[in-house]
Amino acid sequence: MTVSQELKTLVAQLPDADSSGRYTENIDRDSIEATIAAIHKGGGPFVAGLVEMLDEPGTQQNLKPHYALHCLANHVLVIGDDQSRQDLVRVLCDKLGDEQLATHNKEFLCQTLQWSGRQEACEALGRCLHDEGLVEAATMALVAIRQGATETLRAALPDLQGKCRMHALYALASLADPQAAGDLRAALQDEDREVRIAGGLGLAKLAVPDSAPALLAAADQADGWERIQHSHHCMLLAESLLAAGESAAAVKIYQHIRETRDDEEAHLRDAAERALAEIG
Repeated sequence: MTVSQELKTLVAQLPDADSSGRYTENIDRDSIEATIAAIHKGGGPFVAGLVEMLDEPGTQQNLKPHYALHCLANHVLVIGDDQSRQDLVRVLCDKLGDEQLATHNKEFLCQTLQWSGRQEACEALGRCLHDEGLVEAATMALVAIRQGATETLRAALPDLQGKCRMHALYALASLADPQAAGDLRAALQDEDREVRIAGGLGLAKLAVPDSAPALLAAADQADGWERIQHSHHCMLLAESLLAAGESAAAVKIYQHIRETRDDEEAHLRDAAERALAEIG
């Protein structure tokens, strides 16, 4: 698209960044707010124009449009203009599908959707889950949005591998989605170690007693870093179960850890022993 001269003039009115390349010194707040309010009046076309003006991170060409888009997203939230927020989100979601837009700029759009987006952004963010360059930013945005995020993550999960699958599982772990229990247990059998570890963390956070056997088995069978992580996941699951009133299930986990960890894992054995003593 062609960026209007009016928008270019408004963006040029923003102050130059300070010596560190940021907007932290000698800022004329009133002038900036007036400029952002004028950009706000331009609606969706101006949002799209700001995206078009983005350039390589750290370059002078990128600083002002990047700052303007950041301020605009905050502006519509501060003034409570939900229609403008929806318009902004719609444009950002559309731009995430633009094959000509660089990955680093799409990451910035995901970051902007992290606080300005709502459920309407989930579909577009879900498409980013398949991109290794965008999956981390997309999952962070989905976790922040919450509503509609778990459905989006679960729907994408069967087609995700490696890094993308790992980040999706960590997002489901953060959201503690009970409907993801089956996917998290299945992840314990994945060929990728990091995926298995992500699945273990998710199970630990769900506090479902049925997850204990699978998680304990995963910890017992693993070695090295993975064994350490899964063992900690078992302890976390026991703590979560105890907090949820499932003391009998928690006791079984602590007893298993106490009885199966050798001197090299004495810290786990001792922690389990202390927990059992506290439970009584």
